[in-house]
Amino acid sequence: MRTVSLLTVALALVASSLGQNCDVAPVCDPSVCSLPDCVCSNTVPTVPLNERPMIVYLTFDDAMTKLASDDFYSRLFDGSMTNPDGCPIRATHFLTHLYTDYSLVNKYWRMGHEMASHSITHRANATYWKTLGKDGWADEMTGMRTITKNLANIPEEQIRGVRAPYLQGGGDNQFQMMLDDGFEYDCTMPSRNFGYLNMANGRWPFTYDYRSEMDCQIEPCPKCSYKGIWSQPILDLDDAWLGSGGDPEHGSPCGMLDSCICPECDRPKQIADMIIKNFDIAYNGNTRAPFGLYVHAAWFFGQAFHFEGYLQAVEYMLSKNDTFIVPIHAGIEYRQNPVPLQTLINGEYEPFKCPTEAEIDPNDEYTCTNRQSCRYQNVENEDLSLAEIYMVSCNSCPSKFPWLGNPEGNP
Repeated sequence: MRTVSLLTVALALVASSLGQNCDVAPVCDPSVCSLPDCVCSNTVPTVPLNERPMIVYLTFDDAMTKLASDDFYSRLFDGSMTNPDGCPIRATHFLTHLYTDYSLVNKYWRMGHEMASHSITHRANATYWKTLGKDGWADEMTGMRTITKNLANIPEEQIRGVRAPYLQGGGDNQFQMMLDDGFEYDCTMPSRNFGYLNMANGRWPFTYDYRSEMDCQIEPCPKCSYKGIWSQPILDLDDAWLGSGGDPEHGSPCGMLDSCICPECDRPKQIADMIIKNFDIAYNGNTRAPFGLYVHAAWFFGQAFHFEGYLQAVEYMLSKNDTFIVPIHAGIEYRQNPVPLQTLINGEYEPFKCPTEAEIDPNDEYTCTNRQSCRYQNVENEDLSLAEIYMVSCNSCPSKFPWLGNPEGNP
């Protein structure tokens, strides 16, 4: 009993040192932590393994640009690639502000894609994110949600997720902000223990009501309890740099696809093979945890074989009759309410259903019929020094270029 008490005190001191006065999360008890609002990190859906879908996430970080849409997204999401229920595949976009075309954000949201916050500034200093206080996280993530709501004209409550730049999370400060400001999930933290060479035992999404058993690769990680806040783990991939970790049969771990090294790759098939190798392990594994291809669209620019190989891998995944490519929020909804595979294939599961024509081309308050090209001159702040910049908005142009501390763009 004394040992447990000392451990509790020690953990409390750690939590306090991170700037949050909060209760250290206790060990998770599955008999108390129950769905749909709570689930332990070491559990799997009650649906038998052979009746679980293979859920795949395609996510894209940073600005939503016309170039990325024209060259990549328009091909990937033209409706020709469909899930077993006949619905087009959909992605999650973690947005930053600079150079984002908010009319495209509205367009892809209408198509059933998910929009999430990746910060306003995306500052390059990792220490900034590591040491950022709760209010600073709110300025960045909640501020980006506000900008997206205002300029893309989409409901604020549908911007549910966050991902920290460079996967440098902020631990308890970040998660307290998420709890206070009504975010649903984080998809920042990579896992080597439950990905990479152990992808067959990948972990499903879980909540932070109780202590997580996940590994913490990039400190700080949350130590306290955050009721109802979800984590979608980033399960590390095994890249194609064979022998780099001492094992001639394996490469090095990589959380983001564009951080995977393929030293002699110059053809689409080599990229596809690297992705498929990892997917097959998850697909044939013991948990069938969601498999993610997390990437920056910039990885495709100037390297056509990257995108062509990516497409080949996606086509391979969809050749399976039980693989569904859906946004992260839909995957979390499945975790909350798992159903047998046939229910999904029959198109009877609401979170996986196709958007209707009325949703894609509606006549409601969330249209982008008032598209504006906003011009700003002499934009000067801590991050920017621009003589001129244009911004595409679905609503009237803010007086000032929206930025950190002024997401509304007020005078």
